[in-house]
Amino acid sequence: MFEWSTFIIFCVSTTFTPGPNPILSMNYARLIGFRRTIPFILGVFSGFSIVMLFVSFFMQKIESLLPSVLTFLRIFGVVYLLYLAWTTVVSRSDLDQDVEVDNLFRKGFFFQFVNPKIYLYGITAISGFILPYFSESKELVFFSFVLAFIAMLGNILWSLFGVFFQKLFAEHETVIRIIMGLLILYSAYKILF
Repeated sequence: MFEWSTFIIFCVSTTFTPGPNPILSMNYARLIGFRRTIPFILGVFSGFSIVMLFVSFFMQKIESLLPSVLTFLRIFGVVYLLYLAWTTVVSRSDLDQDVEVDNLFRKGFFFQFVNPKIYLYGITAISGFILPYFSESKELVFFSFVLAFIAMLGNILWSLFGVFFQKLFAEHETVIRIIMGLLILYSAYKILF
């Protein structure tokens, strides 16, 4: 039976952790304000949605042609989650990047096609949580947009951190990173068991 709670924990702990999209969202908001960062967030959501659709249907085809590949991809997803948990706990956010603010929608959109974290996120989510229970096209489209929407919420949250809570977040960054790392480990456990 599909476990919504575990799926949501996985999505939130994976997309709300520091990565290229959240860090750029926070940095843009910190430098130019939340309202002027919205085009970037919408660009990320649009590109992210297309990548998730691609990954969903690609994974569905792989599963139908080579069902044993799905087991390998689940293991690969768990290994990736272990790596992501480790890097979440030990890495620090670089908030002092210089950013250009021209064409933010386009920058957010096109960046998704070269962002390796979202491909791995999509492969892990689709193979570990969705394909074992859902395989129809409309279901895959729905979950692709759910994955992108949750990621967009993470970018919005990080943007708000950039505007309102940067100092507080920086003071408690270690605790937040440890909590997010533990949530990612829990998601890895649930994929296996």
